[in-house]
Amino acid sequence: MLQPLELTVDDSGTSSAPLFFRADYGAKPVFTAGVRLSGLEKVNEKLWKTFIPQVAYYKWYFEQLYVNDNRATRARTPDDGFYFVNSVTETVGEQGAGRSPEVAIQKIFLDSTDAACFNSFTSKDFEDAVVTFYHNWDNTRKHLLNFDRKQSAIYTAGEGMKPWNPLNNKSRWFVDNFKGALNAPGEWFLERSGTLYYIPRGGETIENTSFFAPLLENFITIRGDEATGKQVANIRFENIAFKVAGYQMPYIGNEATQAEAPANA
Repeated sequence: MLQPLELTVDDSGTSSAPLFFRADYGAKPVFTAGVRLSGLEKVNEKLWKTFIPQVAYYKWYFEQLYVNDNRATRARTPDDGFYFVNSVTETVGEQGAGRSPEVAIQKIFLDSTDAACFNSFTSKDFEDAVVTFYHNWDNTRKHLLNFDRKQSAIYTAGEGMKPWNPLNNKSRWFVDNFKGALNAPGEWFLERSGTLYYIPRGGETIENTSFFAPLLENFITIRGDEATGKQVANIRFENIAFKVAGYQMPYIGNEATQAEAPANA
């Protein structure tokens, strides 16, 4: 089983004798926390696909795909840029003692043209699609509860909005991870039934294109001793490269946060 390299206090070096992980002279080792995907075939000149048994039979599901060592774009709309929110109302379920509600439902009103992509959503789309909001210095990522076609409004749930930085008519948004958004070169979509679809970019052929899917979120775990307060120290990595890590969004989504704060580092 592929696992991160775990370093603890016992692995620490000293200031005079540090622990080195160093490549041999002239070598350029690359550690990959994922697997190469194969079996790509043409559906037509503008669409490729492959079947991944581990997704179909063992519920493996990944949220990033690396094509020729670059992170590809998961099928999204709009293809470039963002849409804007019109307005937002919130129904509080539990206020709690904090400045923002502990539990709430947001009703987010959108432009009817921008919201047209939700008209054809299936139950699977509602389970897997992710709406990302950018509001000032924060971003919020959520699954959708429902779509009100008459009012062009989507519903999300979780914690209440932060009163110092709520969603409003200055907030930008896009939605990704649904098959209906698969329409631009470089985009991909993974069905839970096991089929991966990819739209090739100009110049890409099946023969000159590599696909890697991540298995791990972390390459290395460095763990001090909480009981004693001892830290891991005096360890160096030199001339070693790492690639193809992956992040799994919690099913409840990512509440308002800055940059990539939910990712371990």
